[in-house]
Amino acid sequence: MQKQIEKELKTILAECFDINADELEKADNLFILGLDPRDVVKLVVGIEKKYGIKFSENELTKKDLIAYLILH
Repeated sequence: MQKQIEKELKTILAECFDINADELEKADNLFILGLDPRDVVKLVVGIEKKYGIKFSENELTKKDLIAYLILH
């Protein structure tokens, strides 16, 4: 299940921000991929809607949480 979710998240990221799959595999943070903080907020909202979850403010302030979810 975890691998499927990782794949879906990478697909969302690639489609929303026109990022090549190879770039996703090489990157270790979203800003290297050219995303800015507004892009990350858009991504978080999309993830919350797709999976029916809500990240707490504490979770969102953790360093590179979203990058960890998607890139690792």
